[in-house]
Amino acid sequence: VRGSVFIRFGIWAEFHASYGGPSQGLTVGIFPHFGGEVQVLWISVAISILLEATYQSNGALVGRGTLYIRIKLGWFFKITIRKSITYTFAKGGGTSEDARFEGRNAMAPSMPAASDQTRSVNYDEAADRYLDAFED
Repeated sequence: VRGSVFIRFGIWAEFHASYGGPSQGLTVGIFPHFGGEVQVLWISVAISILLEATYQSNGALVGRGTLYIRIKLGWFFKITIRKSITYTFAKGGGTSEDARFEGRNAMAPSMPAASDQTRSVNYDEAADRYLDAFED
């Protein structure tokens, strides 16, 4: 029997400026990422949870979470499950009365609400790529 656990924490920021118009904005995010893996004989189970909160200068506050589970039986069978969820606490403009809840399946990525942004980011795909970096 062998195994491991990990805890990571990060902070990031993005600034967007447009040369032709008033489209400017600052987005700040924080994320804890934790998980672990255990292996018994030829069976391996890994779990990872990535949480993220982002705040945009227009007042939008969005929370995201991704659960990743991988089960391997020897070298011939592997099951991978990813489930993502996004919750908008406050939309741009500072109002929170339109808060919405969306369950998202990372296997079929969809776009988060980005009505006030000039570019869209697919956070489910970005989370998948991040979690894949830690896969054996």
